[in-house]
Amino acid sequence: YQPRNLVVTVVGDIFSLPALGQIQLKFGALGGSGEPLTAGPAVDTRPAGNAEEAAGMLQYSHALASIRQSVVTIGYRLSAPAGQAGRKLTEAELKERAVLEGLAAVLGLGRGSRLNQGLRDGQASRDKSSVAVATSVWPEPEDGDGGRWLIAQMVVDPARIDRAEAEYLREIERFRREVISEGELRRAIVMLEKRHYDRLETIEGEAHQLTCSQLLDGDYRVAEAALTRQRTVTAVEVQQAAARYLVLNRMVVRELEAAESPAGGPAKLSARSFTPEKF
Repeated sequence: YQPRNLVVTVVGDIFSLPALGQIQLKFGALGGSGEPLTAGPAVDTRPAGNAEEAAGMLQYSHALASIRQSVVTIGYRLSAPAGQAGRKLTEAELKERAVLEGLAAVLGLGRGSRLNQGLRDGQASRDKSSVAVATSVWPEPEDGDGGRWLIAQMVVDPARIDRAEAEYLREIERFRREVISEGELRRAIVMLEKRHYDRLETIEGEAHQLTCSQLLDGDYRVAEAALTRQRTVTAVEVQQAAARYLVLNRMVVRELEAAESPAGGPAKLSARSFTPEKF
């Protein structure tokens, strides 16, 4: 909590000079207590002996919980940390971010996305039975410990958790190998545009976006230029990113299996096909 770490964003029907004067009055006397802390050496907080992560293998864990629908969270390690928050990103890094945002939008943004059609509307099943295996699914690139991730989460019927995971993996494998159509990519870009403008619909949303971009990217204008970069993404770039990143040795799977039935009471848990030994 130091003044040098503070970002103040003002959005609204204002005149800049009087606003700056008010900011100086409100924040000008804000003083730090002591010297600013500097980052110490990195500390590895991962459990010792994690052979899967050390060998670049899939990581899997399972737990039961008092919930009525099972939740499967799947993460893909995309890249190492780009640097400290606030460092201005390079053009290559911004381009990669736009491609990953396009990839995530094709997979899960909107009801017309690949995973929503496949897993919610049943179009991924081999028999095209139109039986939904997930009530919701959404992937999103996120910055977290150790770098950038693509996080996908499915909420599924407890009796269909194995089928949902099998359909998900089959859909991802097909996505990795095929170049998407220009129409599918255009739908995803339009959905990204809609989400961008939805976030700017209120002055609170615009202030939040500008502040986050300044803090995380080192320049508030990065967020303003996001749409321009996203519109340059090609179907081939999306397929190449999928083939590179959506692989088993980058995959972390966390299952939270329902211990209750959707109607209440203990769930009748069938034998699982996917286990820590077999996943």
